[in-house]
Amino acid sequence: MSRLQPFRRVRRGASLVELLAAMSGISLAIMTAALLIHGVLRDASEGRRFLEEERGSARLARRLRDDVHAAAAVAPPADGAIVSLALPDGGTITYRLAPDGRGVERTARPAAGAAFREDYRFSGACEAEATLEGGALRFRLGAAGHAPGSAPPPPATPGEARRKPPALELVARLGSDLRFAAPRGGEAAR
Repeated sequence: MSRLQPFRRVRRGASLVELLAAMSGISLAIMTAALLIHGVLRDASEGRRFLEEERGSARLARRLRDDVHAAAAVAPPADGAIVSLALPDGGTITYRLAPDGRGVERTARPAAGAAFREDYRFSGACEAEATLEGGALRFRLGAAGHAPGSAPPPPATPGEARRKPPALELVARLGSDLRFAAPRGGEAAR
């Protein structure tokens, strides 16, 4: 006697549950990839900002050192200036905090001609001070809220740490480049 085989149906598709599981797995992989890409781009942006601020800080230090070396005297600061330098040709160079406190402005006023300004910007608020000590100018720049030159308080959050301006301390001898200048009328060569 022959027995009838049960009819087996060939599956041609997937069940709704299987499709739902596959779609959730794919969406989870896409979400993870998007979060990783966002984190990498944010870190790259923060790294670029940090390098730009460090480069700006180095430019400020180099420019200030050159200005102090070329100056004949320190003029009395006016209008909230950090330091004013008197040049041998009668011009002045003034450094002051930016109006929003997030940078330093350098204004050069030649004896003849128009004044020009350079900005050195930082992402966080900063404080600066300059003192004259025995023929050398000491310039300190740091984050606002603590004395310039002292160690800043630790940041409360990683975001706060990224917004702090770089700390800068510079000592430059006043007029050290003047030894190469030609003597003016009535002056003896040094």
